[in-house]
Amino acid sequence: MDSSHPLIIAVDIGTGSSRALLIDSRLHILASFSAPCELIEPASGHVEQAADQVLLATLQVIRQAALTAAQQANAISGICFSSAVSSLLAVNEAGLPLCHALTWADTRAQPQVKNLKEKALQLYQRTGTPQHASYWLPKLIWMRQNRPEIFLKTRYWVGLKDYVVHYLTGEYLTDTCNAAATGMLNSDTLTWDEFSCDLAGISTGQLPALSETTSLISGLRADVAAELELPPATPLILGAGDGMLANLGSGVITPGQVATTIGSSGACRSASTHPVLDDALMRAWSYPLLKDLWIIGGAENSGGLIVNWFTENYWPAGPHRFDDMLQAVSKIPPGSQGLIFLPYLLGERAPIWDENARGAFIGLDSRHSPAHLARAVLEGVIFALYDVYRSLGEYTAEAQEIRVSGGYTRSPVWLSIQANLFNKKLVVLKNHECSALGAAILGFYALGVFPDLKSGCDLIEIKETIHPDPRQQTIYEKIIPLYTQAYHQLKPIFEVLKDQRETGEEYTRKE
Repeated sequence: MDSSHPLIIAVDIGTGSSRALLIDSRLHILASFSAPCELIEPASGHVEQAADQVLLATLQVIRQAALTAAQQANAISGICFSSAVSSLLAVNEAGLPLCHALTWADTRAQPQVKNLKEKALQLYQRTGTPQHASYWLPKLIWMRQNRPEIFLKTRYWVGLKDYVVHYLTGEYLTDTCNAAATGMLNSDTLTWDEFSCDLAGISTGQLPALSETTSLISGLRADVAAELELPPATPLILGAGDGMLANLGSGVITPGQVATTIGSSGACRSASTHPVLDDALMRAWSYPLLKDLWIIGGAENSGGLIVNWFTENYWPAGPHRFDDMLQAVSKIPPGSQGLIFLPYLLGERAPIWDENARGAFIGLDSRHSPAHLARAVLEGVIFALYDVYRSLGEYTAEAQEIRVSGGYTRSPVWLSIQANLFNKKLVVLKNHECSALGAAILGFYALGVFPDLKSGCDLIEIKETIHPDPRQQTIYEKIIPLYTQAYHQLKPIFEVLKDQRETGEEYTRKE
């Protein structure tokens, strides 16, 4: 390690793991540590995490990063957080969890979303977020109606990152970016929205105190500092949501630029100097990274979770299972020879906002091999991402390129599918850890190491540019309307199947 450059621990609290990366002020990643966090899925649409498991995993990786830096006689300049958004956790007066946290993928609050339909536009104009079961308001109403014994005992409603920050500092704090991603932040005042709180049946005093993403917290609790082997005065920077920091870590902070990410889920995002609040179609959300820098976009539930589901359940086991699948996919022609996959296994957020949507293979015939199905799955995730891109209209239409980040950047065949389907050149960054890089840029800016965010973005290195193949683009151009039509044709069936799923689960419980 080079001690002449300041170091930050970028902590990324994700859906399936917590990670800590040592990053210097040249944006070089010097070390990376990861610990798994189990997803708990007791029933369809129920996707939870144990808060204390997330806490322990996060503490483990921070300590590993701190020890690695100490072994090289390097001081840590600060810790900055990135996190998955929209997790909801109930804690009591003593700060203990009263239940598992509901993650962004938890969709059990679908009926509550329907009941908010008449207020949806009003809420959107106040908060910059469409109503969906992933957000806090419907989840809180669900908790009030279905878990009253927990609801009445709850002193604070927090996210998983807030729970970690409270353990480290003794304070319930959240950043305005993550607060916006709960769907309950007033976009005009950047305070908790009282109208939303009234609908939820809670007070603003039950929510974490709000602060800017660049806010420096005074330091660690003495006992926690000793546990992590860090100085108690180590500055903590609140940071932001992982998707918004991925934009920053991709260098996409200027209106007209576009970034896409596929990790566990997927997203398409751009930037604006102000929130987008006047769209009656409620296509995009708006989250503040800084007061004058808003990230606008939409997120899909489809992504790596869907591909992992297919690989683990339907591809032959082996030491290189995923790579073997990708190799087989590369030999299948674009369009999977007339096979379309709707990737809505977890319902869907943008742009259809339909928790009842489910997955489907369409056009399946006897000549289709597992490799055809695998390619259709990869294409289906990109079709869903293209749906988000297209729904953002003027915010993405004029983009000359798309900067890509996330785990899928390690798959040339998956990137090729996107370049050809979008008919845009893709800029692949040298380092795909864009959320962590974004946290480092934000942290160094907060610490005064960078005079502005652009100074950090200028350090981002490009690995390659992928150009679309006109022949393949022509094939996808014909399939795009079929993909859209397939969902709308199947939507009534998905709604009926929801009742069948619930009946089946009730039958299983009785058995």
